[in-house]
Amino acid sequence: MTWHSAAGLDALPVARLHPLVRDTSRPAPDPDLLAVTELAARPLKAAAEAAEEIEDPPTWSAWQRLAPHAAVVLNSLSALPDSSDETIGAAAGAAYTAARYRASQGPYAAAAAEYGEVFTARLRDLVPATRSHWSVRCQK
Repeated sequence: MTWHSAAGLDALPVARLHPLVRDTSRPAPDPDLLAVTELAARPLKAAAEAAEEIEDPPTWSAWQRLAPHAAVVLNSLSALPDSSDETIGAAAGAAYTAARYRASQGPYAAAAAEYGEVFTARLRDLVPATRSHWSVRCQK
């Protein structure tokens, strides 16, 4: 495993694994993966709803620990075809709060990437006509 840091002060360090190590470290497909991921989204949703002002310093210690999990849960649920829109919406809300936390801390590129993931996840809830309208408007 090697550590890399992208250029810029707001970039997060990235661990690069050898492909063989990466592939063997992944868990086997599990039929309960959806249930476990949806279960993980519940406390994140509750934390996001409780965080009124994420920009206030007293909330930072909690979101320092929660922010990475919010992004992982959202990405996992988005990749699972049987995920409910309600659960993805809950995970997107938590990931949005995590992105706000990141933006308040200064890693703006990471926050922007998370905002994009939240936007993509929330597009799933829109009707197809509205979805194409927003996709075109956001490409400008």
